[in-house]
Order: sequence, then structure tokens, then C-alpha cells
Amino acid sequence: MTEQKRSTKAVGKLLGIRPARIQAALWNNRFAPPEKDCSGRYAWTDEDIRRAAWVLLKRDVSDLLDSQEVAHE
Repeated sequence: MTEQKRSTKAVGKLLGIRPARIQAALWNNRFAPPEKDCSGRYAWTDEDIRRAAWVLLKRDVSDLLDSQEVAHE
């Protein structure tokens, strides 16, 4: 099974924040950016999302990621 990759918009929705806040944090080098897909957009892995959540929300979001995995099965 391949790991699910999410867009910045989907990550913002998952974390409950605007994508612009994520982009601003990336622009200000608050955390390492995720890899980009072939179209040049960020492709967020679960690990990337956890890293961003610690910086932006100051908490772990494993519970959110786990519930999303169950919903997609």
C-alpha cells in the first residue's frame, strides 16, 4: 500500500487552519517543506503533516490522521 499524499488545501482542512497560514510558515522557514509532485505542488505525507502540526498547532495530530485513514478504507 502506498502512502497517501495530500494537497496543502486538504492539509489545511484537516488541521482546521487556512492554507495561507501553512504557506506563510513555509515561506518563513518555520519547518522543512514537503516534497513537490510532478506538477510542482506540495505533496504532504503523514509525517509532513505531523511536523507542520507541531509547529503551527503545538500538538500531535495522529488521532486526526488515523481517523482519516479509516474513513478512506
